[in-house]
Amino acid sequence: MIDVNTAMYRSNQMVLAEGKASRPVNTIKAYASKQRDCKQWCQEKKFADGEIVSDSKLSFFLDDHVMARGRKKQRAEDGSPVPLGKESILAYVKAVSDLYNTQKALKINSNEAARGPLVRTFLDNLEKTKTKQKRANFEDRGKNTLNDGYTKEELMKISQYFINQKNDINGSRDRLCFLISHAMLCRSQTALGLQFPDLFAITLENQGITKCISLVAAISFGKTNQHGKIEYGSSIHHKQVELCSVGALALYLFSRFYFENEEFPDFSERKNWYETVVFKGKDQKTAIIYQAQHKIYFGAFKNVGIHTSKVTHANRKSALNMIAQKNVPGDQQRMVGRWGTDRMVGCCVSSLPVDATKSLAGFPVASNNYFLPRAVVIPPMDLQVQVFPQVDIWKQRFELQDGVQEDIAGPNFLNLLSNLRTVFLQVN
Repeated sequence: MIDVNTAMYRSNQMVLAEGKASRPVNTIKAYASKQRDCKQWCQEKKFADGEIVSDSKLSFFLDDHVMARGRKKQRAEDGSPVPLGKESILAYVKAVSDLYNTQKALKINSNEAARGPLVRTFLDNLEKTKTKQKRANFEDRGKNTLNDGYTKEELMKISQYFINQKNDINGSRDRLCFLISHAMLCRSQTALGLQFPDLFAITLENQGITKCISLVAAISFGKTNQHGKIEYGSSIHHKQVELCSVGALALYLFSRFYFENEEFPDFSERKNWYETVVFKGKDQKTAIIYQAQHKIYFGAFKNVGIHTSKVTHANRKSALNMIAQKNVPGDQQRMVGRWGTDRMVGCCVSSLPVDATKSLAGFPVASNNYFLPRAVVIPPMDLQVQVFPQVDIWKQRFELQDGVQEDIAGPNFLNLLSNLRTVFLQVN
C-alpha cells in the first residue's frame, strides 16, 4: 500500500507536469533545451548537490558556460564566440529559475530564490557592459527608436505590394494578416491563432453620419493571456480602402469560398466549424506558422524598401507610435494593445478603445466625424445575397432552432458575414 507521503509526492508531480504541458509550445521547447544545458553542465562540474539550483550556481553557469560559449550556431570571422544578447541571457535565467521552482515545489531544494543578489548583479553588470560595447562597436543607434518601424505612407506601400505583386489567394491572406495585426496591435501568436468563432461585428453608436460597424476579435489566448481571460482586438472601416482590414477580410473570405471552393462552414454543431482558422495554411484547421509569417513580412519590407529591426512585432510598435502622435489618451493606448486590461473588459462595450481604433482607421479622435463616401450607396439586397448565399439559410436555422446546436458565436459570425457582403460590394 502506498503511504500518504508518496501519494502526495506523485500528485504534486502530476500537477507540475500538467502546468508545464499547458504552456505555449515555444516556451516548452525553449525551457527544455536550456534546462538540459544546465543539467549537463552540472554533471560535468560534479557538484556535490548535483542539479539543485541556487543563486550562486546559476550565476556561475551564466558566466562559465552561457557567456563563454556564446551563440550556438554563429562564430566571428576569427572563430571566436559571438556574445549572446540580453534577451538570450534572460531566457536562460527564466528557464533555470523555472527548474528551481519545480525543485522547490517538490521540496528537494531548500535554497533561496535562484534569481537572487548574485544573478541580479550579474545581469546588471552585463547590461552596463553591453551598453559600452554598443557604442564602442558603432552598433546601429536607430534600433528600438521611434523610427524603427514603418510610417503610414509605408503601410500603404505594403498593402499595394500584396495587392499588385502577390495577386492571389495567399496575397489576399497575407495582406489581411498585416492590416489586421496593425489595426488590432496583434502579436504574431495572437493573429495566427484567430479562428472563425473569435470574430463578430458590433455597431458603435453616435460616431458620425456613416453607420460605424466594428470588426471585433475575442482573444482568450496568447503570450500574455494563458488563462482564457477575454480581451478584444477591434478595427473599423479605414478611411482609405487600401488600408481597410475589414475590406481585406471580406475579400479574403470571398476568395476562400469562391476561388478556392472551400466548403462553407457547417454550423449544425460547434465541433464542425470552431477550429476553422482565419489565416489558413495547408487546410482549414491549420494556420500558417510563425516562420512563414516572418518570411512574408521580411519579403514585403525588403520589396518596398523598409529598414527595421522589427519584423512581426513591427505592427504593434508602428501602430502604437501612430496613435501616440495623434494624441490618443494613454488609457486608450493601453486598451488597444491589451496592456493592463481588467475584468470589465470581458463584458462591456465601453471597454473597446474607440478613439484609438478610429485614429488607426484614419479618423480624428473627436466624436461624430465618422463618414465613409464609399458606404453612401447600399448595394441592393438581391445583389448582396449573391455573396455568401448560405448565410441566410443558416441564420434562419438558428432562429428556428432547426437542427443546430444552441450557440452565440454562430449567429455572431453569420451577422459578421452579412455585414461583409455589403463591404465586399462597396470596395470592389
